[in-house]
Amino acid sequence: MDPALKFEQTIIARNKYLFETAERENSPIQRFYGDQVVFVTGGTGFIGKLLIEKLFRTCAIKKMLIMIRPKKDSSPQQRLHKLFEDPVFDELRKIKPNFVDKIVAVEGDISDIRFGMDITVWDSMIEEVNIIFHMAAVVRFDAQLKTTILSNVRGTREAVRLGKACKKLRSFVYVSTAYTHATRSRIGTKISEEFQKCPASPDILIQLVETLNDQKLKLLTPSLIEDWPNTYSFSKAVAEEVIRTMADDLPVCIVKPAIVIPCYREPAPGWIDMNCVYGPSGLIIGVGLGILHVFFADVNVKVNIVPADIVTNAVVTAGWESARRHAAGDTETRIYTVSNIRNPVKWGTIGTFIRGDAKKLMSPLVTYCPWGVETKKKFMFTIYSWLFHFIPAYIMDGMCFLIGKPRRFVKLYEKVYKMTTVFSYFNCNEWHFSDDNLRNLYTEMTEDDKEIFNFDLKDVDWIEQMNIWIIGLRKYIVKDGLAGTEYALKKYFWLKLVHVVISAIYVYSLWKVLTLIFYLLSLCFQLFGYLSVLQI
Repeated sequence: MDPALKFEQTIIARNKYLFETAERENSPIQRFYGDQVVFVTGGTGFIGKLLIEKLFRTCAIKKMLIMIRPKKDSSPQQRLHKLFEDPVFDELRKIKPNFVDKIVAVEGDISDIRFGMDITVWDSMIEEVNIIFHMAAVVRFDAQLKTTILSNVRGTREAVRLGKACKKLRSFVYVSTAYTHATRSRIGTKISEEFQKCPASPDILIQLVETLNDQKLKLLTPSLIEDWPNTYSFSKAVAEEVIRTMADDLPVCIVKPAIVIPCYREPAPGWIDMNCVYGPSGLIIGVGLGILHVFFADVNVKVNIVPADIVTNAVVTAGWESARRHAAGDTETRIYTVSNIRNPVKWGTIGTFIRGDAKKLMSPLVTYCPWGVETKKKFMFTIYSWLFHFIPAYIMDGMCFLIGKPRRFVKLYEKVYKMTTVFSYFNCNEWHFSDDNLRNLYTEMTEDDKEIFNFDLKDVDWIEQMNIWIIGLRKYIVKDGLAGTEYALKKYFWLKLVHVVISAIYVYSLWKVLTLIFYLLSLCFQLFGYLSVLQI
């Protein structure tokens, strides 16, 4: 058996007791979700898919309404059908093959008033929905302010309005991000699980983007977001203010995960959504395939990563707890931060692993010797990027031009440079996220619930998680079938030899070019001096 496949099977075998515990249906959380009508926004996203899978696999959901935005080439119903082809639902299909019969696609868009829904659909949800999970959001860091405010702020306002109108609402869960208040002025400080000072009035911001044109908003954006690194985290901070001011009478809570990475245990170790290639996972793929060699990160910074299944379990549990507290007369809006603060890992540890032990599970699709260098200095990152990315890219594109092939390497590294620069804010800085509310919630769970809905990050072995991360990237993104690992190791030996030879030629060529440049500059200075003497 291939080493990668063998490792995956070993991890999967650990889930036997978890699945057996869930099948008994003895837990309070399972009973709470039983026979409930659930409405989900963001169901086609990374955590959204996991939430759908988890609820149906472990609970007897009566009905689920999933809001899906129509696209030019497909209707919400077609997108829903396509959604369930994802391998994340493979285990669920074995256990409950008819789960799709309980799911209804609801056409809607978070950026529209009343989600752009037909009034009859809206009214029907008011009559039957018991639980709301609002997860939909524009997550691009470089999105325009208008886009993020209409979707992330006004969309949250519309979700709250729906929750207030629902006659049978038992719980409302809003999924935000731990980085809503990870501002420049708070670098190195503790961020508690409490509402922080809002950067702007939600109502005023909504009116602003509804009335001003794109050009004026673009000019205003820097002064509006000020301390925030991007429009995404800014808009989510304002959205939390919507929850604080509008939803205080609802059984509501906020779950704030840090950087989400592939699943640790369930439903399949390493599962990851294809859309995640534009985040940290994309960088790891680039290194693993021998394409990416430069990281903009501080090796001593503790990176706040959390497996996706742990986030999902926290979301499900928080929904149960909010209903329980509200029924007992506790109307406080709790914030639950899903952070690895109690089990940290440094960027340097990840980098060392990728350059070392990671090669044991290397993909046979590797194209060049995997190696990399990290730096926390912008100047050095730029130098390294030119030396190890752009100059080789221009050479490769030149060769492609000569043989009549498409030139794509420079464009690729321009995208990598932009993406790496954007993430450098989080890779080079630390914030200390408190997770007291989440820890207290964990202590209140039964043993069965702790097994089925475990979100204790202290249980995570980060080196093991790194291996699982690689397995997931190979299986669900690179799609090499978890085969050919031994061939990849043999290939690595020859690629390393090629790397040594090419590096020697490259360094020698650079030296000769630089020598020639300095020689020409010297001649220019001598000529300039000679002409100056003649003029005198």
